Amino acid sequence: MKWWEPKSLFFIKERTGTEKGRSRTVKSCVGELRITEKQAEQLNLKKSTQLAPLFEKCCLRQVANLSDSKASQEIEIQTGVKIGHTTLHIRPLAK
Repeated sequence: MKWWEPKSLFFIKERTGTEKGRSRTVKSCVGELRITEKQAEQLNLKKSTQLAPLFEKCCLRQVANLSDSKASQEIEIQTGVKIGHTTLHIRPLAK
């Protein structure tokens, strides 16, 4: 494992003070992060969300400026996180 890989990020445990609960994956600006239910609760993430708030904001800004498919490509280039263009298309309508 390399030091820059999201799995090695330790700040979530330090910020939340816990590692308890079932784990889940959340897409963020630094990649996919494995967090637990308790950590998500501490970070005020909804149970149904798969995107971190800042990453979601970045996605919405890209879609506002580009088509869904180009926004999807641009997000993957900038962050390394792959997100489908249909997800970007459906996302704003769900709110």
